[in-house]
Amino acid sequence: MSEKIHVMVKEPGEKWERREVDNTLRAFQGLVGGYIETVTVTPGRLVLIVNKEGKMQGLPGNVLFR
Repeated sequence: MSEKIHVMVKEPGEKWERREVDNTLRAFQGLVGGYIETVTVTPGRLVLIVNKEGKMQGLPGNVLFR
């Protein structure tokens, strides 16, 4: 049995939503719809988990950090 964690999910065109998910690779892949890639925005505080092939698949942009 896997541990559950709380995550913030942002779908294109939608607001951020808090969800509880299994802390597993399979659950993260299900959220992004494919292979995952992590992007560290703020070390120790904010890590994005994104679809690794999203650009190649033509997926729409979702969040812009400056």
